[in-house]
Amino acid sequence: MEAPTIITGKLAATRVGRFTASNIGKLFTEPRTLSAEQKARKAAGVPVFGDTATELIAQKAWERMAGITNSGPLTRATDRGNDLEAVAFSLLSRDWQLLSKNYANDGFLEYGEHAGATPDAYLDNGKATVDIKCPWNGEKLLLFSDEVADDDHDALLAWDKNYYWQVMLQMLAAGTDTGYLVYFDDRLPLVRADVSDYIGLPYTQFNVERPGYAFVARKFHMREGIKEKVDKVIAAAVFERDLMIGRKAA
Repeated sequence: MEAPTIITGKLAATRVGRFTASNIGKLFTEPRTLSAEQKARKAAGVPVFGDTATELIAQKAWERMAGITNSGPLTRATDRGNDLEAVAFSLLSRDWQLLSKNYANDGFLEYGEHAGATPDAYLDNGKATVDIKCPWNGEKLLLFSDEVADDDHDALLAWDKNYYWQVMLQMLAAGTDTGYLVYFDDRLPLVRADVSDYIGLPYTQFNVERPGYAFVARKFHMREGIKEKVDKVIAAAVFERDLMIGRKAA
């Protein structure tokens, strides 16, 4: 019998309706302008959801009602990231630090009953999560290197709040206090290395004459108060999700 994956069988059922690390950042978007009632809610510490957050909540409501996940169509940029992940894992493990994978449940970690995460890799025997980005736009690696430093939470939030909350939820789901965000580019040979095993593969762009690649890794530690923020926004989103389901079922 074929083992279930994230899009089949039990593993898919586990993800249905859950807010995952890759999209939880959307829950931290607010309306551009707040009404008096929304300002009062915010002052009371209640999350106020903007259109982006509401759309995600509706997606999760639909998943619960339909019983299947709805991740949307893949883009060329997404395909590139998915294809290169194994290459990046292998090279980073060889030339940077030894990485490990979690193969149980296809790597999916449940966080409570309504959220979860799938780190790309782990360091230090599972004590640190690793998320690997293979950007379509090559300049992203250079800018990330210049604009985001280790443990600079504010800089990462400014750089990409979705990536920030992705790293935070991955740590929470894995029960660690350390997480890495790594940018990898097979088109920029800043790290001179033997990549002969990967040259010619359809999902890499390694140059025979200038073999190598580039990566930038940034390390983050869990901050006090992050768990409370994540738990609060998930609880509020679940309330709105179930309210939406209830209205349609009535």
